[in-house]
Amino acid sequence: MVMRSARRLERLNRARPLKTGKVREMILDVTMECDQGCNSCYARRSGSTMDRQLLSRLVDYVGTNMLTGIFVGGEPLKCLEMIVELTRENQDVHFVIVSNGETLDAGKVKTIRDAGNLYMILSLDGIDGINDYSRSPGSFRRIMNSIALLQEYRVPFGINTVATSYNLNQILSGELAAFVDQAGACTWEIFRYYPLGSASGHYARLMLSGPGHILLKHYRQGLAENNPYGFMYSFPENDKRRCQRAFKVNVDGTVTYCPFSAWWLTRIDPSDTDDEITGKFLSRQTQWTEMSRSAKGFCPLFTNTSGYIGFFEKYGHQAFSPMGILDPQSPVHEQFTNFNLE
Repeated sequence: MVMRSARRLERLNRARPLKTGKVREMILDVTMECDQGCNSCYARRSGSTMDRQLLSRLVDYVGTNMLTGIFVGGEPLKCLEMIVELTRENQDVHFVIVSNGETLDAGKVKTIRDAGNLYMILSLDGIDGINDYSRSPGSFRRIMNSIALLQEYRVPFGINTVATSYNLNQILSGELAAFVDQAGACTWEIFRYYPLGSASGHYARLMLSGPGHILLKHYRQGLAENNPYGFMYSFPENDKRRCQRAFKVNVDGTVTYCPFSAWWLTRIDPSDTDDEITGKFLSRQTQWTEMSRSAKGFCPLFTNTSGYIGFFEKYGHQAFSPMGILDPQSPVHEQFTNFNLE
């Protein structure tokens, strides 16, 4: 059952026609509210929730035009009832909830199982105290309780990990991969830490060094090419540097072409038609494409350590607001806005 659900998205990716070029998924910041204060996350513990009318419009758009809708935050389980209600009419679309998992109980797990088109991804940044360092005391135990519930009710789930200087040894040693496999996850993704929003305050302690970036790159490439585990592994930020083609809509309706291109913004209104929404998305895509030309078609953010990554490591923690959006008041706003790889 677990692997069938994990493979379902692969079949949809191959089969479903796309109306927005080659863009396949939409990431939705459904709420900024959260019961945790993870030091690698851009969200704060409090904040606004996406307007129901806007979220309904976006879910309908995903159902008609895209392959996947991904609910993030904040903690999207705070909006579980609304998410289930709005996604119920789009059973041929794969929806994902990315959660810290700490508030899961039997009732919520049953709701997710019965929805039929929801896939859970839990955030886990290490084993035992390594995870709790990023989150809060007892967090690891609570996540393990949630995993036990998902297993009990046979609900497929995946795990996301943010790679930092603090958990890198557990990742590179294979200890965390073995743990994820034993836990029964059917997917695993490793993100690199970037000092966006609230996470920027922990820049000095969590940012990977240059050698750390390279070691992680080789580890992820090796895992992708020769995966001995039962879970599917994918690169959320592709180490081949090719664009993952995912739009992100922030809680206020502003649009970015990917979670990291936060300085190009336009806003979606609930009254927008499909064509108007598509036009706004594609205008972001056009701007992104123009910027990537100097990178020869590769992602302009992650092309090389002497390009954007080096620039980001130097200035990124100064440039973004707590919402993860480039702050116009930042002293490096102009450098970010006019950044060019050439």
